[in-house]
Formats: sequence, structure tokens, C-alpha cells
Amino acid sequence: MSDMAKNLILWLVIAVVLMSVFQSFGPSESNGRKVDYSTFLQEVNQDQVREARINGREINVTKKDSNRYTTYIPINDPKLLDNLLTKNVKVVANHLKSQACWLLSSFPGSRCCC
Repeated sequence: MSDMAKNLILWLVIAVVLMSVFQSFGPSESNGRKVDYSTFLQEVNQDQVREARINGREINVTKKDSNRYTTYIPINDPKLLDNLLTKNVKVVANHLKSQACWLLSSFPGSRCCC
């Protein structure tokens, strides 16, 4: 393989890694406002929450007054989904891909099934 091809591949890998890092630390849907989990649960019980977008342990919340914030599930809460559905909160769950899988799948000819 020529030196030019090696340099091109190296720069492509660096670019993909940098894009991944910026995407991970970029702004979230909630405009950066964070609320503790117990406040989130209180607002759900008081029928103030319209939508909950669940991304792993992160929840992006849209209230009925259109305010948004982010909260984090501190522990496994098996009652959370039932509670949200009982209170007619729209639940959206996103499939999380690992960063390594995303990086590998960006190369031609590679397949990642995560």
C-alpha cells in the first residue's frame, strides 16, 4: 500500500473518531437543562409530562407546557414504563448503537448488527 493511501486512511479514521466525539458531547434535545429523577417522577404523577424519549439511562422530557429537560435513571426502575403509560405519557425509546459498532460500520464492506 502506498504512503498516500496510508495517510488517507489515517486521516479518515481520525475524522470519524472526531465526529463521533463531537456527536457524543454535542447539545441534547433538552437545551442542557437537567432535572433530578425524583422531580421527573413527581411531574409524571401530576400529569405535567407529555413525552419521554428514553436513550439508555437518559430521558429527554417534554412537558405539557412545551418546556424540555433531561433526567437520568439512577437505578433500574421496573415500574417506570407502567407509570408513564398509566399517565398517558408518550414514550419513545431509541436503540443505542455502541460507538465501536458505528465506527466499524462506517467502513466499506464491513457489517455490524448492533
